[in-house]
Amino acid sequence: LAYPLLTDTQLHGAVVLDLGAAGSDTLDRALRLTHWGAGWLVDLLHQQALQRQQGRNAQGRFLLDTLLALMAEPSQREAGLALVNRVGREFDCHQVQLGVAQRKTLKVLAVSHAAWFEERAGVVNLAAQAMHEAFDQRQRIVWPAADGLEVSSAHRRYADEAGSAALCSLPLAATGGVAGVLMLERDRPF
Repeated sequence: LAYPLLTDTQLHGAVVLDLGAAGSDTLDRALRLTHWGAGWLVDLLHQQALQRQQGRNAQGRFLLDTLLALMAEPSQREAGLALVNRVGREFDCHQVQLGVAQRKTLKVLAVSHAAWFEERAGVVNLAAQAMHEAFDQRQRIVWPAADGLEVSSAHRRYADEAGSAALCSLPLAATGGVAGVLMLERDRPF
């Protein structure tokens, strides 16, 4: 007995039972039970697909709302502050920093929950160095690293100084390269 697991037009698998030399009554009963059981599995697949779609919709709403909010800001600095505060709330971060590219270096433009910060302060300088690792490597850096493959020594130094349990630096891709880096900090791993 073979029973396909279909949702709409997508085949997810099949239930196959070897009934041996079964009579028609046994085959009918097995088919009914398989149909009932497969219905439960197909419903579970539908629920998982719905959850994935709801997650994509929520991400789209967040991105659109964030873009609209940033466009309403009068300056780059205020837009940067709005961005780091929104990202911090969305990803449950106690701090988010934005570094913007200036030629081949990064300048810290905004720190969440801070209308003002001292650019030359030691911890801000360490944050800029950590963001530079993601900028130079042109890839996301998560600290502590799960695989240990990326170079993240500046992330470790910053985390030690700032007392951060987890960091994630995200290069912001642009047409000509990397336009900046967002560094997220929170108390649980990314």
